[in-house]
Amino acid sequence: MSEKDKVIDIAILEVGYVEKASNSNLDDKTANSGSGNYTKYARDLDKINFYNGPKNGYAWCDVFVDWCFVEAFGKERALELLCQPEKSTGAGCGFSMNFYRAHSQFYAEPKEGDQIFFTDGTSIYHTGLVYKVDNSKVYTVEGNTSDVNYVDGNGGKVCKKSYPLNASYIAGYGRPKYDTTTVDVPVEEEKKEEKKEDKVIDTVKVTADIGLNCRKKATTDSDIVKAFTKGTSLKIYEIDKNWGRTDDGWVCLDYTDYKEKNTSSDKTTSSKYTTGRYEVTCDVLTVRTGPSTDYDWLRYSQLTTNAQKQVYEKSGSKPNGLVNGVQCDVSEVNDNWGKIPSGWICLDYCKKV
Repeated sequence: MSEKDKVIDIAILEVGYVEKASNSNLDDKTANSGSGNYTKYARDLDKINFYNGPKNGYAWCDVFVDWCFVEAFGKERALELLCQPEKSTGAGCGFSMNFYRAHSQFYAEPKEGDQIFFTDGTSIYHTGLVYKVDNSKVYTVEGNTSDVNYVDGNGGKVCKKSYPLNASYIAGYGRPKYDTTTVDVPVEEEKKEEKKEDKVIDTVKVTADIGLNCRKKATTDSDIVKAFTKGTSLKIYEIDKNWGRTDDGWVCLDYTDYKEKNTSSDKTTSSKYTTGRYEVTCDVLTVRTGPSTDYDWLRYSQLTTNAQKQVYEKSGSKPNGLVNGVQCDVSEVNDNWGKIPSGWICLDYCKKV
């Protein structure tokens, strides 16, 4: 895995984290949510004296980006890639951008792994990490933002965002000088090459807008080991119901373009669920207009009043979907999808209550 891919993967795994009301429960993604600007990111960097002073309790969009680099490579390499001196003012977006400029590493066009900077015309007020670029948009992971479809520099959450390439509010991109060779590859990963060749039984693409988590085992109770962005191609070596084994772990095939060919398996999956009350068990569960990932997803504002109330009470934010602990009544089942008042949800990410 390259340095660029490693820091992007770390950033994506943080999506859904919310800032805390006080200096407690910092490691929990959603507990103690509030507007106090307390985060695990500032706490961890304060412990290693990364900046010119403690930053927990301050605006944290740049702190989030710096934390991802430290988490990936350690303090010394992170400072080198970010073009920052020790104990600097790098927690401020404007200062951070100027460090790149001083090293002639600031650009008008983006690349994956760049640090994006936003301007209001007079100052640099927000930043994030670029994880994808296409012909019309730049896609980012940002801290201290929200799910709204515009730049939000004080939203209190880690989110994926996207913007037009020619947006006037983009000041430019800082570009770390990544090592293009592989880095910090665990021994287990190296030994994959030595294993007997697995037979590829299918190749799928991730279709979920929010990406797809990869887990150690074929269950949502298992630990997340990686995250894939929409459009990522994955080789499948083994299938267990609606789960597929990739090179890195297991993914739920409902969020790919995979179509089950074995009708008997479909029937098995279908009989697994019944109507009734269910509780969401994942961080954020997308609600769709129909029983498949081919259907459009619903925004927070499109959920029922009851769903919106539960989501906000549980998370303290307004994500585009249901959050862990939300309960809903399923009136109809279609394979592993359930119809609720707001739309359709994948029941693989719920438990019967």
